[in-house]
Amino acid sequence: DAQDRLFVSSFTDALIAEVLDDGTARTVSPSGMIAPGGVAVMQTPTGESVYMADFFGLREYDAANGDMKSFEPTVLGVSELHMPTTVTVDGENLILSSWPDNVVWLWDPAAHRLLEEYRNVEMPLNAIRFGDSIIVAELGTGSIVELSGTSPDDRTTLIEGLAMPIGLAERDGSLWVSDAAIGAVFQIARDGQFLSQPEMVTEGLAGPEGLAVAGDGSLLVVEAGVGSLSRIDLATGEITPVADNLALGVVSPTAVPTAFFNGIAVGEDGAIYVSGDVDNLIYRMTPAKQ
Repeated sequence: DAQDRLFVSSFTDALIAEVLDDGTARTVSPSGMIAPGGVAVMQTPTGESVYMADFFGLREYDAANGDMKSFEPTVLGVSELHMPTTVTVDGENLILSSWPDNVVWLWDPAAHRLLEEYRNVEMPLNAIRFGDSIIVAELGTGSIVELSGTSPDDRTTLIEGLAMPIGLAERDGSLWVSDAAIGAVFQIARDGQFLSQPEMVTEGLAGPEGLAVAGDGSLLVVEAGVGSLSRIDLATGEITPVADNLALGVVSPTAVPTAFFNGIAVGEDGAIYVSGDVDNLIYRMTPAKQ
């Protein structure tokens, strides 16, 4: 600047710093989200954590106050992870996926350590644990794929013919997937067994992406096309609004049609967490007391 001060920006850390004469740095604009995608909630020894797949970083936030607890830069040469777009909980570990890198990871967040790397996928838009396997929504094949291992032969196509499978949610042996292109949600497994054909749960949604099962057993879905959160009655398929005017639903000409994934997760207390990729934030919605 005019006073000969030197400022540096970092797209991986999402901050701006001044480099001082003694070589140290002074933070001008603190680190923050860049491209929030999938969100996951996990109980840790220090309390409930919210994990965010933020493309150039895996961020961990304190669910109680929103403070960032840890940051894993996910750039080549720095981390074994690279550009994650979704994250889901797998016991004490996390499952992350990256459509730019065609990879799914099993990650130990406590040790910041890579446990497994699956490269036998084609443009994965989401990945989740179901039984003993990892289930992947593949844009490259329009399929739901089961991964039993990391080799090319350790994959089985379960469901074909989907336009844009993206959101995945499971509970008690049931599994659901959203199709963002046709605005529908399908059930694809019941009682731990995959169905021969996907069963329509509901349609008429606007760009459904993230899915999560609420405490009352209903299915929550992020409608990225209209910036809203909706609830689906699994018995009737009826759709009711939960929240609207959410700052989410980024569209990019250089990315997949969904751009950055708008994820959703539900905490133990029923709190709902939704990623907003327009204003770079996480919403926390507390259900009303009955």
